Amino acid sequence: REKDIIREICKGLSNKEISDKLFISLQTVKDHTHRIYIKTNLKSRVQLINLVKEATNQRNGTIP
Repeated sequence: REKDIIREICKGLSNKEISDKLFISLQTVKDHTHRIYIKTNLKSRVQLINLVKEATNQRNGTIP
């Protein structure tokens, strides 16, 4: 489910929008987001989006 949350964060959705789209509670989105930050050692959505972009660029062989 964390992958789903990351995908939606990268689309620019708010926690409330994510909860509505995935049919889960707002608190569940917050809990998943918190665990994602802990696992990745990040502190913000911006850092998470940048990490995903960097990983995607490396996988595709492009330079950001």
